Amino acid sequence: MNRSSFYAWLAGAQIRAVRRAADEALAHEISVIHIASKHTYGAPRIHAELSRLGRRIELPRFSWSPRSCDQVVCGACARCCQYACSYSSGGT
Repeated sequence: MNRSSFYAWLAGAQIRAVRRAADEALAHEISVIHIASKHTYGAPRIHAELSRLGRRIELPRFSWSPRSCDQVVCGACARCCQYACSYSSGGT
């Protein structure tokens, strides 16, 4: 590894920390909206709610997450009264 690359990475530590804090705040907001909806809102509705509240965020950044299936926000399926989760069936 070049010395300049190391120092460039080191200089970016503060930016990465700010981004991580913003992601944690967003995750908290998502959890609050999901719980307030009685676990029925999925990604599209939560994205619309965040937009209505003034949080401008792209849907791909919002819906992509390396979280495990237990922490993924899933909407309720009205037809069968079960949670519709693409992660539970092994899909992406």
